[in-house]
Amino acid sequence: MSRSNTIATAVLTIVLASGCSQKWTCDLTEQLKQRAGTSAKDCGEAEGDASMDVDSCVTAMFGKGDAFYAEYPVTGTTLTSAVAYDGNSLTILKYDSDPSGGSSSDPTINAWACVSPSIDTSAPTKDDPQPVSCTKTAFIAETCGGARR
Repeated sequence: MSRSNTIATAVLTIVLASGCSQKWTCDLTEQLKQRAGTSAKDCGEAEGDASMDVDSCVTAMFGKGDAFYAEYPVTGTTLTSAVAYDGNSLTILKYDSDPSGGSSSDPTINAWACVSPSIDTSAPTKDDPQPVSCTKTAFIAETCGGARR
């Protein structure tokens, strides 16, 4: 193999390795489990009558400093807001099963760091239904979908 072919192969290997090194899947629950850790409590999915139980679990686990994750589907949309807490940091994941608005495009998941998280049961809004308040959020990455494809 010539020197230029060896260099080209090395560069291609580095590019492919860096593009494939992300361990995130487009499965929201799997990302939550990875972010919160193997011993994290699954607080569930806050739909209908389960909402109060999920909020109670999130509040209790966060209050104890224990790892947890929970999903909060946004009613009437293809969106789900979710939280993962590993005992130290809280991540908010925004899942959109069809970001094109009806053209059946691949799902996307965007991750946001919650700075100085706290529990605030008056905090939920339509776009952020979880009972978690952040002094600010910082975009981490689009972990699947969109430009990463």
